[in-house]
Amino acid sequence: MSRFLEGLNDSQKLAVKTINGPVQIDAIPGSGKSTTLTSRVAYMIENKVKPGSILCTTFTKKAADEMVDKLRSMISPMALMQITIGTTHSIGWKILSKEYRTIGHPLANSLRSDKFLINGKLKVFADKVKKSIIQDRTIPFDLKETVRDIPVPVFMKVIGNAKNEGKGYIEFAEENSDKGDKMEAYCEFYTRYEEQKYAERLIDSDDLLYLTWKLFKEYPDILAKYQRIYKYVLMDEAQDSNALQYELVDMIARPENNLFLVGDLDQSMYSFRGAKPEEFLHFADRYSNAKRIPLEDNYRSNPAILAAANKLIQKNKSRLLKTLKAHKDDESDCVYYNRYETDSEEADSISKDIKIKIEQDGVSPKDIAILYRTNAQSRLLEEHLIIEGLPYVIHGGISFYERKEIKDLVSYLQLAVDPNNDKAFRRVINVPSRYLGKAFMEKVKEYPGSHWEAIHGNIRMKTYERKGTDDFISLIMELQEMVKKESSTVEIIDFLMNDCYGQYIKEDGEDDDEGNSRYENIETLRFALQQYTNVKDFLDYIDKMTSSAKIDINGVQLLTIHKSKGMEYPICYVAGCSQGVLPHHKAIELDNIEEERRLMYVAMTRAESELYISSPGRVNGKYIPESIFIKDIGLEEREEK
Repeated sequence: MSRFLEGLNDSQKLAVKTINGPVQIDAIPGSGKSTTLTSRVAYMIENKVKPGSILCTTFTKKAADEMVDKLRSMISPMALMQITIGTTHSIGWKILSKEYRTIGHPLANSLRSDKFLINGKLKVFADKVKKSIIQDRTIPFDLKETVRDIPVPVFMKVIGNAKNEGKGYIEFAEENSDKGDKMEAYCEFYTRYEEQKYAERLIDSDDLLYLTWKLFKEYPDILAKYQRIYKYVLMDEAQDSNALQYELVDMIARPENNLFLVGDLDQSMYSFRGAKPEEFLHFADRYSNAKRIPLEDNYRSNPAILAAANKLIQKNKSRLLKTLKAHKDDESDCVYYNRYETDSEEADSISKDIKIKIEQDGVSPKDIAILYRTNAQSRLLEEHLIIEGLPYVIHGGISFYERKEIKDLVSYLQLAVDPNNDKAFRRVINVPSRYLGKAFMEKVKEYPGSHWEAIHGNIRMKTYERKGTDDFISLIMELQEMVKKESSTVEIIDFLMNDCYGQYIKEDGEDDDEGNSRYENIETLRFALQQYTNVKDFLDYIDKMTSSAKIDINGVQLLTIHKSKGMEYPICYVAGCSQGVLPHHKAIELDNIEEERRLMYVAMTRAESELYISSPGRVNGKYIPESIFIKDIGLEEREEK
C-alpha cells in the first residue's frame, strides 16, 4: 500500500486514489480535507503523473503556502517546484505576464507593481474617474447628479461583480443602459473607468481573472496550450469561488475533465464577495459522470458539538445531504447556552468564566476563542477582558478602538478638548479630504509651534490650502464651543456625522471587507459615550483601557466568524446570538438567512471540547429577541442557570 494512504479512512483513500475524471469532495469541518488534498497530489506523483501537469488553486495565499509546506515533507523539492500552486488570481497573473509579452499585448507591462491598482491606488484612480464624469460638459446634468450620489466603493463592487461574471463594460452597457438612472450611471462609470485605465496601461485585481478568461476566449491556441500543460486541476474551498473562477478551471480542465473540487457548501459564507455556492451545488449537472465523495468523519469536535451543528445546518434547503460523524470517544454534554439581559452582562460573564478556566483549571488562554458576527461586538468583550486582567489578541483583525472610523472620531474629540494635540491633528486634518496632503503637512511640521498654531500662523499656503484650513479651523472651533456649553459627547459625535464624517463614510465605503458596517461601529461608540457626562472623562477612560490592555498573541483569541474559517480551538464562545446580530439584520432584510446559518455552523464547528453559546436581550441599549438559530439547535429549553 502507498505510504500516502496510511492513516486515511476509506472515504479519504477513495478521494486520493480517484485520479481521473471529475471528482467532487464534499468535506465537513474537521474531516482532514487538507490532508486528503495533499495526499492526493503526492499519490498522483508516486503513480507517474508528471508534477508539471498538476494545477492546484486555493482560496487564499495563506492556504497556498500551507499546501506547499505540507507537500514539502511528502515529495521531492524538484517535484514540488514543478507543481503550480496558488490562488486563481496569482495563477492568472502568471499566465497574463507570460502570454501578453508573447503576443505583444498593449498591457504586457501593466502587471508591474507600480501599474497595479489596489487599495489606496485604486481609490485615488476611481475618485479621479468619478470626478471626470461630473466635470464632463457633454454628460447630461441628471446623469452627473446620479453619479455624484453613488459612492465609489459601490461603483467598484458593481464592476467587480460584472467582471466576475465575464461581462466587460460593453456587454454590461448593452444589458443595462436602459434600466433606469442608476444602471445608466453604473454603465457610464464602468465605461469611463475601463477606458481611462486602459489609456494609462493600468490593471486591477479583478482583471487578473477577467483578462485571463478573455485571453482564453480570444486566443484558443493559448487556451489549448494550457490544456496540454495542466492535465489535472485541483480546486480547494470551491464553495467560495465565483462564477469566473469556475469557468476558468472548467476551461483549463478540458477535454479530459480531470477536475478535483474540494469544498463544503455548508461553510460557504462569501456571497458578498461574489461567491457562487450554487456552482458547487450543481457540479454534477455540469459533469454528468462526476463522482461525489463525502468526507463525513470529523476528527475535531466532541459528539455533542457535532450533533448540535448537524441539527442546525439541516434546516438549510440549499445543501448536499451529509452527516457529521464524530470520531472522538467523549459523550459529555459539552454544549452550553445562556440568555443574558444585556450585551454588557454577556461580556462580563464570558470574561469571568474564562478567568476561572485559566486561573483555576489551568487552561491556556490561546486555547480559548470568542467568536462574534461583527467587529462592533469586540468593544465590550475587550473591555471586560481588560477589567479581568486577561491577555487577548484580535486574531486577523484590530481592536475596536483601533478601527479607522473610531480613531478618526476620537481624534476629533481630542482636538475639541486640546487643539494642540498634534497626533490627532495629523490624523484628521485631511479626513474627509480638504486637499491638505503631504506637501501641506511638510510646511506645517516646519513651524516651531504646534500644528494648530501653524495653521493660524504665517506659513505659506495656496488658495485651496487656505480654504481647507479655514474649514478645519471652523469645525474644530465649533466642537470646542460645544464642549464649553457642556454638550453631551453623543451630541458632538452626531454633529460630526451630520457635518462631514457621515458623508465621508458613505463615499469611502460603508462596509469593510467582511461586510461589517462602519455605521454599526459608530453606533456602538455612541452607546458607549452615553455613560460619560463629558468628553474628557471618555477620553481618560479610553487611555486607561488601551494602556491596560494585555495584547498577547498567546492570549484569548477574539475573532469574527469570517476570520475563524479553518481555525479550531478546544473551547469556543459564540457571543451575540440574537436576532439582528446573528443572523445579521441585513441578511434578514435580503432573505439570506441560509448563509447566516452557515456562519453559525462554522462558528460551532470551530470548537473541539466545549462550546458556549450566548444571546443578549439588549444590544447597545436596544431590545432584540433571541436568534432563530437557538431554536434550530434546540437550545431554548436548556439554558444554563
